[in-house]
Amino acid sequence: WNEDASPLDVSSSSETALDENSYLDPLCDIDDEDCHSFSTLDPEYNSLASPSLYDAKDDLDFQALLPTTYFHSDSFLEADLRRRSESIISERVYDNWMSAHCPTTFVSVGQDWVRRVDMETFPIAVCGGARGGVYVVNLEEKKVIAKVDEVHNVQVDQGGANPSKVNTNIEMAKQAMEKLYGKIDGGGVVSVAISGDLVASAGREGGVKLWRIERPQPLAPVKSQEEGEERGLKPDSALGKLSQLAGNAAKGKNSDRSEFKNINDAVEGKLIPLGNLKGLDKTIVTCLKFDSKQRLWAAAYDGTTRTYDASKCYDSNFRISSQKPVFRADYTDSVLDMDLCEELNVGACATADGGVALFSIKDGQFFCGIILSEVAARSVLILKKQNGSYAVLCGRSDGAIHHIPLNVDSETNRVDQDNPFDVLESTDTALAPKHTGPVVSLASQNEGTTEGLFCSGGQDGTVRVWTSNDHDSGSRGTDVVNSEQQRPAAKCIYALTGYKLWLGSICTDGRRIVSDGGENSLIVRDFSKEKGNGKASL
Repeated sequence: WNEDASPLDVSSSSETALDENSYLDPLCDIDDEDCHSFSTLDPEYNSLASPSLYDAKDDLDFQALLPTTYFHSDSFLEADLRRRSESIISERVYDNWMSAHCPTTFVSVGQDWVRRVDMETFPIAVCGGARGGVYVVNLEEKKVIAKVDEVHNVQVDQGGANPSKVNTNIEMAKQAMEKLYGKIDGGGVVSVAISGDLVASAGREGGVKLWRIERPQPLAPVKSQEEGEERGLKPDSALGKLSQLAGNAAKGKNSDRSEFKNINDAVEGKLIPLGNLKGLDKTIVTCLKFDSKQRLWAAAYDGTTRTYDASKCYDSNFRISSQKPVFRADYTDSVLDMDLCEELNVGACATADGGVALFSIKDGQFFCGIILSEVAARSVLILKKQNGSYAVLCGRSDGAIHHIPLNVDSETNRVDQDNPFDVLESTDTALAPKHTGPVVSLASQNEGTTEGLFCSGGQDGTVRVWTSNDHDSGSRGTDVVNSEQQRPAAKCIYALTGYKLWLGSICTDGRRIVSDGGENSLIVRDFSKEKGNGKASL
């Protein structure tokens, strides 16, 4: 025994293992994470200790024992403030939705009238035009960032991109337009969709075109006329003049500096064509949707849905026109609208025979349907409510909206495919009041504080805002006999007016409603602002 040795000098295999393999405090009797966490609060210890893989922020026991003054310091306080700020914004957004406080802005796309719109993430949206163009718009900066003109037909049998190459049976195409728009048909693009830098568009000539957004690049200055001609920029062209202006500014010559400053604003991006989807040229595609995997779902008037993998389009050797559909499903009648709910792995179709059909997103196959009436089902939406339940909403051509609860297992979050609709034959599923024109679009964010809120757009020139929260009947299959004693499945809070009758599509990110129906402008209703009355004057 060495009398000069301290107790910590005692050699043991356990101590060696602790020194070499453990990142906990060697003064601890055992490998206690809480003990280690408290020891890291000592500045002297921190200066001597080696970097630790242990993060005290993840230890709930340790955080519970911390003094309040420490817990709310530095990063903890910052996180608390951030959460509080987000909570305040969410509360304001919800209050604005409920009270119709939504300042309105208009974003022009030029001389073309807007037909159809889609938005994946604000502020970038894509829309079609009455003259057959496709436009990518920055809603925040209020400018078109990429476009392609007249690539789709204006009408079924006249004008547009390639009137001599119309592949679709004209009579069938006319029937499709009648089912979609009735007597109020503004012409042009039928459907658009956006995902990342990919854009899809469908027109009256049939089929689907796929595009890639090429962002605008800074314009390189032209030092001489010869250099400009070598680059293919004619002196009298718009790009040629802008390039010369950039060259003059670079040389320090006299030029309009404000004009030079806006050179890049004057140069738009491009939509690079990637080809047409295979197998759709003979039919009218009525609805396009991208899912989170960048698979493109196309609903068609021939009574089918087809799914294509567009995620490989970034590969220069990939040709979408040579790719067969990943999935295909057939339905009882023409499909006029479609919606996807990836949380349930279920999609829904609205069919011309008045039905709603459900299909699996996993394999694209139809598994159940319900006929609501003989009136065509024009629009469809899968809605999630704040209580965690789900329902299918269906807008009809006569202005009615139907609400059909879904049988969803709360533990697995899966729809009962054998009995998906939580209704009886005698259930009255219609909501009141009706639109006075066809319900052409339904939209909801399905997350956050706006769960259970949804919008309906009709050819009566209104967008209505509904809430389904706290309005569930509370029992399966509300019978018509007892309907007077039951609460409605959803309540219309208010209607936003000022839209043109050829309103065709609406979308929302939970903070804004973006729609067409404003002649040559997209209409943006912003519920995140502190002021605004929601009234549009067109």
